This record gives sequence, C-alpha cells and structure tokens, in this order.
Amino acid sequence: MERTDGVSTQPQAGGVLNALARTDKHAAREIAEAQQSRIHRNETAGDEGQAEAKADGARQRLTTVITKFDPAGVRVLTFWAGATLIAVLAALDCVPLNWAAQAFGLPSAGTWLITGILLVASLAAMLGFELTRASRRKRVALVVAVALGFTGLLLLRMQFLMAVAGEPLPTALLQAVLLTAVSAGLVLCGSAVMARTQHYRIATAKADVRHAEQVAESTASKRAEAEKRLRRHVAVLRLRVSTATAPAGTDPASWAASLEHEIQALFPEQ
Repeated sequence: MERTDGVSTQPQAGGVLNALARTDKHAAREIAEAQQSRIHRNETAGDEGQAEAKADGARQRLTTVITKFDPAGVRVLTFWAGATLIAVLAALDCVPLNWAAQAFGLPSAGTWLITGILLVASLAAMLGFELTRASRRKRVALVVAVALGFTGLLLLRMQFLMAVAGEPLPTALLQAVLLTAVSAGLVLCGSAVMARTQHYRIATAKADVRHAEQVAESTASKRAEAEKRLRRHVAVLRLRVSTATAPAGTDPASWAASLEHEIQALFPEQ
C-alpha cells in the first residue's frame, strides 16, 4: 500500500464492490463513508505517533537537564514554591533592614531607598551562596564580604541607638546584634531554600513534558474515537452488503464471499 507524508493512502474498492456501488446508492454511500473514516483513522494514528515521539523527546531532555543540574535529586521544592518562599523571606527581611537603614539618619524616602538597596544586597547574597557552592575559594570570599557588610550594619545601628535613642552601650549592642542576627538568619534561610529549589531549566523541562504528554493523550483519544467510528462504518457496510441481491446469473454464495473478501482487503485492520 502506498504512503504519502507518513499516512497510508486509501485503496480503491475492488470490482465487486464497485459493481455493487453502481447499482446500490446506499451501499455506495457506506463504502465512501467507511473509506473516509479509514483516512481519518490513519491521520489520527500519524498524529498520535508524532505526539508520542515529541513526548519521548521531552522526557529525554528532562532526564538530561536533571542529570546536569540536580544529579543527587536534592532539589525537592518546585521552582515556584521556592520562589514564593524566597519572596516571603525577603519581605520579612525588610523590617530589620529598614531599622538598620534608619541609622543613616535620612528622611523617610531616603530610608526606604537604603532599605531597598540593602534588600537587593541580601538577595544577591542568597544567590551568591547558591552560585558559589562548587568553589570553596569564592564561597570564602563571599562569606567574608557578607560578614563585613553585616558588621558594618551592626556598628551603624549600635551608634544610632546610642546617639539618637540614648541607649547605653550594652543595650545598644544587644539590640544591634539581635537585629543583625535576624537579617543574617533570613539570608541563610533564603540560601538554604535556593539550594533545595529546582533549577528553572528543570521546571521548564517538566512543563514541556506535561504539555507533550497531554497532547499525546489527546491524540490517542482522537485515534481511539476514529477507530470506533471506522468499526461502526465497516459493520454497517457489512450489513448493507449482506442484504444486497446478487446480480442475475451470479452464485449468491460466491457473490457474498467476493464482497467479504474485498471488504477485508479494503479494511484489513477490521
């Protein structure tokens, strides 16, 4: 049977069926509808094969990405769950960072600007801890830089409490240490969340797999429906043929056998 663009072409009815179609318009219609159903079934089968191939390709790409970015399988948080937790931690960090920004003695707008800068620096520190996991030297340099930054905030806050609020040194030091510890703890928590969050490429690859599998399921359903439709049309065609009258001078048994043989040749999968 010839093939065109990966879809089987529809064979023509044989001589006996053609003879029947010329004398019985109902049989001719059933033959035509059965042939159209077979073409549709072949098209949906081709679509199903392509969709399955794309789903297999998407699953292979996912495996490759996981092997590259999470070979140990420790990133248990989905990308969006991790991003949400980091956003919550950043929002919580705004409070101690705003208190630290007050040490600069700026107006309200300036204080919030400094708060925003400190928040960006905290997020950069979270990301930096994640990106330097494979390099001990870079990690040590980052830890030193972050420690110096928090030490500076501690001293500024302590000086602010002593000069403006009139707090004694022990009280000012305790408050400044607690404030800095809260902010530093939130940064470390954010870094830990990032370490357990799926890489965005893994999230994208998983989304591609889900989409490809949904398309494959949809095409499989369409192919199954086309199979059912084809079976119904072939069954109706057989019923129509079984009630057809053999031409004059033709053995009815041979006529029926010839019709069945041509139906079987025309629709071998039924």
